[in-house]
Amino acid sequence: NIRTGNPYLQPEFIDALEFNFNKYWKVLTLNTTLYYRHTDNAMSFMRTYDTLTGVAIMGPVNFESSDNVGLD
Repeated sequence: NIRTGNPYLQPEFIDALEFNFNKYWKVLTLNTTLYYRHTDNAMSFMRTYDTLTGVAIMGPVNFESSDNVGLD
């Protein structure tokens, strides 16, 4: 495995929205969060494999965008 850098990486831009709800009782607390994140130029690592040499090269790349929605 060979790990490389990428001088052509663009910065990620993240738009985030988050809603929180807290409810308190005498012996119990409930905390919930609903979130949404949109990321432009999302960064991730990609591995390419050269079948002739048997060498795997892993490096960071930009993807178009990503969306994440969740509930905690």
